[in-house]
Amino acid sequence: MEKKAIKELKAALALVQSVVLTRSSLPILACVKISDGMIEATDLEQHLAIAVPGLEIDGEVCVNLKSLKKVVASLKDNINFSLGEFDTLIINGSIRLAGFSPKEFPAFPTCENWRKKAQFVVPENWDTLIPAINPNETRFSLCGLAVDFRNGTLIASDGHRLHSATFANAFFDLEFLPIIPFDTAHTVSKLGPGTLGTFYSHIEKADTHTVCFRSDNAELWSKLPDEKYPNYQQVIPEVGEDSQAITISRAALISAVKTCLAVASKEKTALCLHRTEQGLRIALDSWSEQGAAEQTLPATGGKDGGYIGLNGCYLLDLLEACKGEEITLIIKGWDRPMLVKEGDFTGVIMPLRLFNPPQVKEEEQLAA
Repeated sequence: MEKKAIKELKAALALVQSVVLTRSSLPILACVKISDGMIEATDLEQHLAIAVPGLEIDGEVCVNLKSLKKVVASLKDNINFSLGEFDTLIINGSIRLAGFSPKEFPAFPTCENWRKKAQFVVPENWDTLIPAINPNETRFSLCGLAVDFRNGTLIASDGHRLHSATFANAFFDLEFLPIIPFDTAHTVSKLGPGTLGTFYSHIEKADTHTVCFRSDNAELWSKLPDEKYPNYQQVIPEVGEDSQAITISRAALISAVKTCLAVASKEKTALCLHRTEQGLRIALDSWSEQGAAEQTLPATGGKDGGYIGLNGCYLLDLLEACKGEEITLIIKGWDRPMLVKEGDFTGVIMPLRLFNPPQVKEEEQLAA
């Protein structure tokens, strides 16, 4: 294999890592299947195949991914694969890795017995949705990325915040919102924007669905959960006369939030955003063992005295998902969700009840 092919091989092994199970009662699931120009991996829920044009081997074999990655990482100039007896992979004629028969490897999915129902292209801001997905499988309906074909919207929410982005769909014939599982959404982010996603329904079992993502050199199949996604539209606040739009430098706000979180404890990340005569005040809601932090930044719009309590980590994820130099925070009140809209992206964060709200501090000062 040439150096370019070796680089492609290492990239493919790194990508299949997200699908391979390191701990499983089935040893075959900790393996990858190697064939001429192809590497495959599965955890039974996801099936991933990656084309590696420079990979040449006369036959097929399954080997442990962890062992294979270590060997490949130690070789830089030349890598040659061949098959030995008893399903052994021979590397450069001298290194032998025990393997499994390719017959034991789960069969790769095909379009047979599946009817195409919808199709869309993965947008560039796919990665901005991942932080808002709920990784806790106890709320399985939120443990994934919902696809609303009717409105051309991708939705991610953990119940405390929501990130959504629009996308271009080729066509759809679905009356429900399919949910792309959490692990699959992460793998798709590594395939990159422009990947084509196609949803299928089983010909004989109409309530059984699957999705396939195809990029230039990879194909990823994933089962879809039989769950109903909550009505996300009722979470997004409407902008009206009672809304306050505060515009501020995004970079400055990110810096202020990071400063506050550096002082905060892991359990107490609540921030108070308070509109004052001087600008927008960002402060930790309560003291931590490390102390306290606050900063006032120049801002325009909004009424003096308005405030809201937010989870600082959620706010940082939302700010980093946006791209503009300035960002506009739309706030209706301390007990209403905060809204941010920028181009194709929409972000919502639920408010937190503050331990020390601004008006309480003002009342205490007046009493003193």
